[in-house]
Amino acid sequence: MHAPLLLQGEKTILTKEANPHVKAAAAFFNEAIPPSTYDDFDVYMMIAYGEVGYDYHDYNDLKALQFIPGQSSYADVVLKGMNKYTGIKALLKQLNISGYIAFGDSMNDLEMLAHAKIAVVLGNGCFEAKQIADIVTECVCEHGIYHALVQMKQIKPHESFERRTIYE
Repeated sequence: MHAPLLLQGEKTILTKEANPHVKAAAAFFNEAIPPSTYDDFDVYMMIAYGEVGYDYHDYNDLKALQFIPGQSSYADVVLKGMNKYTGIKALLKQLNISGYIAFGDSMNDLEMLAHAKIAVVLGNGCFEAKQIADIVTECVCEHGIYHALVQMKQIKPHESFERRTIYE
């Protein structure tokens, strides 16, 4: 297995030194690159880093896991049969709620978006997500969630959000 993995729990680490794919994903998300020292902590999230379009077939022998490619040089690593919707479905049942509004932009959001009462996809979202969206809004760095909430009349417009992006 060649792609570095990001392990996240009470700490966040890489399983190998950062390669160009890790650096590209970190730049895509405007995030720092974590260290590569593991010291026995519980892991609740994993991300694999390979080039855009990387075929994660090296990991097929890990029968309990699936790799969902992202929009940059990474893939989310999740338990087979699990996704954001499985968590939402359990929460809806617990709270006795019948529907939800979902916001997403990536392949790991597809199930969640497909089952939402209203599926909102950010402007920077992948093609597959936009195909199932009820609303496509501005990109995340242009306050896309805010604009969708205003459009759906869930909140009132606020002047300060209309003139700047997140990265200004």
